[in-house]
Order: sequence, then structure tokens, then C-alpha cells
Amino acid sequence: DVFGKKNEGGDFEGGLRDEIIARKKHLDDFKEQQEVKYKALNDEIESLLPGATSAGLATAYFDLKESFNTPIKNYTRLFYASIGCLMIISLISVTQEVGWLTIKFVDVSSFSKLASNILYKLPMVLPILWLAIFASKRRSEALRLQQEYSHKEAVAKPYQKFRTQLEALNPPSEKKKKK
Repeated sequence: DVFGKKNEGGDFEGGLRDEIIARKKHLDDFKEQQEVKYKALNDEIESLLPGATSAGLATAYFDLKESFNTPIKNYTRLFYASIGCLMIISLISVTQEVGWLTIKFVDVSSFSKLASNILYKLPMVLPILWLAIFASKRRSEALRLQQEYSHKEAVAKPYQKFRTQLEALNPPSEKKKKK
């Protein structure tokens, strides 16, 4: 069983020994095929990785840049709403009486009347003024961050292309000669 059976020429055929040798040869051939496939796939992955990382980085920067669109719109609306409220409060506080054809304004001819008029307005004006300043600063901050991410996206997009162009200008054979 181990060595097989003798044939007419006196040599052993078949048996466990021949089967083991055949399977070992088959496994060696399969191993060589898999090593070739592994090397080809690995080389392809390695060649795609730098482009994928720079493209992924550019996409991430684009997403971050776009995420600031809504806060910028909201802070702009808040700023304009607070300016509108300030204008309405000012208009209401300077009018004493409104008729069909006449508008009577508050008398601020003396300094004491002007000061008291301003003091009456301050509890309403100060919070709205603070809100306008807050919205303006936050909008500016969001816009600045959006511009920074836009710049980073613009830098990350062509990085891999520039790298491949530089490598094309300096072939590997020239690199070896320089060393």
C-alpha cells in the first residue's frame, strides 16, 4: 500500500508514496500561483494607496468645508435680524405719537431728556447689540474656517498628480546612477 504495486517492468506504481509526492507537487504549484497573485494584488494596492489617501483627504476637507455652510447662513440671518430689531427699537423709541398724517418725535432738546431716553432704551438695546456682535464674530470665524478647509482641499487634490509627475521626470534608473 505504501510503495504501490510492481508493474511489468519491476518498478513500483501508485501507492501512498506516489500520492504524497503528487500532492506535494500540486501544493508547490498552487503555492507559486498564489505568490504571483499576491504580489500582483499587493503591487496594485501599493500603487493605489497614495492616490487614495490624498483623494480621501481632499474629500474629508471638502466635507468639512461644506459643513460650515449652514452655520454661516444661520449666523448671517441672526445678525441681520438683530440689526433689524435694533432699527425697530430705535424707531419706536424716538416716536412719541403716530397719527394718520403726522408723526410726533420725542423731545430730546435738553441733555437730561436725551440721557433718560438712552437709559430707557439700554435694557432692550444692549442684549440685541451683544447678539449682533456675537453673530458677526461667529460668522467670521466659520467663514475663516471654511476658507482654510477650502485651501487644504485645493492643496490635497493635486498632491498625488504632482508626485507622479516628479517621479516621471526622474526615472528610477537615474536615481540608481546618482547613488
